[in-house]
Amino acid sequence: MSREDTPEEVAQPDEARTEKPPSGMSFARFDIATTLHYPPDASTPLSFCLDSGSSISLIGRACFEKYFQDSTIRLAPILIPVAGVAGVTRTTEYINIEVRLKSEKGKFIRIGGEFHIVPSLSCSILLANDILHTYQGILDIGAEKATFANTHVIPISVFKKASALPNMPPFPVKKVARNPPRRRKVAVYAAGSTVIEAGQGINISVKHRPLPAGKSYLFMPYPIEDMATGRLASGSKAILSDDPEAVPFANFGESAIRIHPKRQLGCLEELKDSHLGAQVIRDTLMTRVFIGETDLGDNQPFVIAKDKDEDFDVVLADISEH
Repeated sequence: MSREDTPEEVAQPDEARTEKPPSGMSFARFDIATTLHYPPDASTPLSFCLDSGSSISLIGRACFEKYFQDSTIRLAPILIPVAGVAGVTRTTEYINIEVRLKSEKGKFIRIGGEFHIVPSLSCSILLANDILHTYQGILDIGAEKATFANTHVIPISVFKKASALPNMPPFPVKKVARNPPRRRKVAVYAAGSTVIEAGQGINISVKHRPLPAGKSYLFMPYPIEDMATGRLASGSKAILSDDPEAVPFANFGESAIRIHPKRQLGCLEELKDSHLGAQVIRDTLMTRVFIGETDLGDNQPFVIAKDKDEDFDVVLADISEH
């Protein structure tokens, strides 16, 4: 059968669909059918598969050597995973070819794309989603027709063996790869201008966006440093309430520093109960410890109390033998 016997058309890819489908996404339909490829220089058409449940198109090596031996073998930059068919798990070789289909109007339609070479394939050629998607291919199993580019209608045959497999879902769930959700962070800014002398720590009034009440938040400080001038200041990493009015900030440098209004001092990140693992330290308690306000007298270590009126027995560690 020559090209002159029957008018021939070339199906044009949808320009908006030239890119491959996103990773992790499959078509809603999961249909397998067969149709015929009409080689230009052969009298016998070749049966091959159309599969909307596979992601990449494949061709068996024997079919390639018999019908497409003039095509150039190309190497993929990475190993392409193959699962469920062809008896292999990886492939690296592919060819760019066109399959020649015959429409219901008697015209030949050429559809091209990348076909990855595998050692063996029961259906010789498998035309999958990467090409179906590009040419807007729709498989109508009930009517036994396939439509390409909304105009070219090709007769197909239902692949009975695959449709009779037990527990095969007709409409698999569409899966889209997603990154784990990030915890929301809220910036904390200085409410006014403050001067911190060298070696001192004070409470700095802060502002931030409103936060959901009744939750605990981790304060992550942003240090202020300039080693050339000996400036180093930072807040304390702490667990605060949902509406802290001030955060402790200390000057560890050699000279006084000024915190200007709207200077970002850090951020608040919501903490779940499972992340705490210990007693929740509120903002006022961290402030008391930071500036040394305790009622325990001299030579006593600081402790963090939940309430001012709650008594604690503090025992000094005996380090004489160490």
